Amino acid sequence: MQKSTSYIFKSNLLAVAIITLSSGHVLASEAYQGESVALDPITRSYVLSNDGKEAQFSEDGISKEASKSIGIEFVMSDNVGLYSIPLAYGMPVQLLGGEEYLNFSGDIPYFNVEAPTGDENGLGDVGLTAEYFVESNGAILKAELNFKFPTGDEDVGLGTGSTDFGLGFTGRKRMGNLGFNSTLGYIIRGDATVNNVDVDYGNVFSFSGGAEYRVKKAFWLGANLAYVRSGTSDFDGGFEGDGLQTFDIIPNASYRINTSMTLTADLIFPVQESVVDGDFPADDPDREMSFSFGFNSEF
Repeated sequence: MQKSTSYIFKSNLLAVAIITLSSGHVLASEAYQGESVALDPITRSYVLSNDGKEAQFSEDGISKEASKSIGIEFVMSDNVGLYSIPLAYGMPVQLLGGEEYLNFSGDIPYFNVEAPTGDENGLGDVGLTAEYFVESNGAILKAELNFKFPTGDEDVGLGTGSTDFGLGFTGRKRMGNLGFNSTLGYIIRGDATVNNVDVDYGNVFSFSGGAEYRVKKAFWLGANLAYVRSGTSDFDGGFEGDGLQTFDIIPNASYRINTSMTLTADLIFPVQESVVDGDFPADDPDREMSFSFGFNSEF
C-alpha cells in the first residue's frame, strides 16, 4: 500500500510538472514551436529559405573564393523575442570534381521570454552548422549537419537542456526571374533534466517548399509552405508528454544591397496547429503571427 501511495504521489507531481512546463517553462522546444517555428536554431535553418548561401549561389554561381560573414537576426513572436548573431566561414572545395563549397556557421542567440511565472532574459542554445553545396544541372543542392548545444538555462525556458543533431537537404533553382526551393529536415533531440524532471525529447520532422519572383534586379519576393512535426516526449516515471505539429505560410523578401550585404525578412502566418497526444492531452495552441528580419555582411 505504501508503494502504491508513493507512486500515485510521484505521478501527480510529474503531471503538475509536465503541465507547468508545457504552458510556461519546461518544454521549451514545444513552447517555442507553439510560438514560432523560427525560434529553434535548427528548425529555423530548414523553414526560412531566403537567407542561405544557396540563394546567393543560385544567382551568381558557386563562389570560387573563401568568405567570412557576420550578421544579426531578430525573431519576434507573441511571447518570445530572439536576437542572434550568425557567424560563418566558407571556402570552395573539390570533393567530387564539380563546383562545390563548404560553409561553417555558428549562431549565438539571446532570448527574451515572457512566461506565466515571470519574464526571463539570457543566452539561448548555441547552434553550429556545416553545409556542403554542389551545382547540378543549373540547380544548387545543399546537405547540412546541424548541432544545438544546451547553453541556455532550461529551468527558466531559455533552452531545452538537450544536445540536438539535425540533417537537412535543400534544392534551389532559379530560371530567369522565377525560382523554386524545397528543404527536408530531421532533428534527433537528446534528453535533459529540467526542473528535476528527466525528459527524453521527441524528434522533429520538417518539410518546406516554395517559389520566389525577382521584382527588381536585387529584390526577390517569395512564399513558402512549412510543415513541422515534433514527436511526443518521454518523462521520468513512464509518462509521455504531448508533441506538436504545425503548418505555416511564410511570405519572404530578400534584397542584396551589394555583392556582400543582404537583407532578409519573413512573416510566419500560422495556418494549422494540433497537439500530438501524450498522456496529458492539451488544447491546441493558439499561435499568432511572428516575424523574422536578418542582415548579413561578407568580408
